[in-house]
Amino acid sequence: MAFNLQRYMTGGVVRVVTDALQSPLFRALQDDGLLLDNHVGGCTLHMNKDKVEAILQKGTA
Repeated sequence: MAFNLQRYMTGGVVRVVTDALQSPLFRALQDDGLLLDNHVGGCTLHMNKDKVEAILQKGTA
């Protein structure tokens, strides 16, 4: 699902966030445990960049 700026700008922020949380990419990140990693500062997704890229290349997102 692509980001829809018009929907976001017209007050659909909750809908946009809900769509993102239900997206195939977010579900794949959850299933692979990439959102649970402990880290010190920064972003856990950046720390696992190779794994995130592999998910994107598999086409699940």
